[in-house]
Amino acid sequence: MKNTIVVDIEGSLQISEDLFVKSSGPGGQFSNFLMGCFTYILNRDWKETKKLAKVLSYCAMEELSNRNGRRGYLQRELSPDDLKHNKIIFIPVLHKDHWTLLVVQHKKKHPSITFLDSLNSEKPSKYHIGLVRFFSA
Repeated sequence: MKNTIVVDIEGSLQISEDLFVKSSGPGGQFSNFLMGCFTYILNRDWKETKKLAKVLSYCAMEELSNRNGRRGYLQRELSPDDLKHNKIIFIPVLHKDHWTLLVVQHKKKHPSITFLDSLNSEKPSKYHIGLVRFFSA
């Protein structure tokens, strides 16, 4: 039963009962895979709203922060057209029991990057600094 699929999103993303319980049960930790499911759903739904917002995948975030040698995700997920037309770009960062959500408002007059951090860190991590550099260029 642990390997039984309990979440299936358009045949593209599937979550087993074991992973679902570990992620959402008492004392559970939100998994990168579950974050990927939310990212997929939000991007699919927002695609129809004239590109008001975009959510980057965990793999794209790893590429931005030079983690795990990821390549090609940014090019697929964040085209120059996306940067031009999306008003807000969300970048979820999940590392063990610590999460951060970066909210990039890519406006011409007043661009901004906001960090929402589960540990309420005042000092940005090396990953945050790399992401700020990317969007500031």
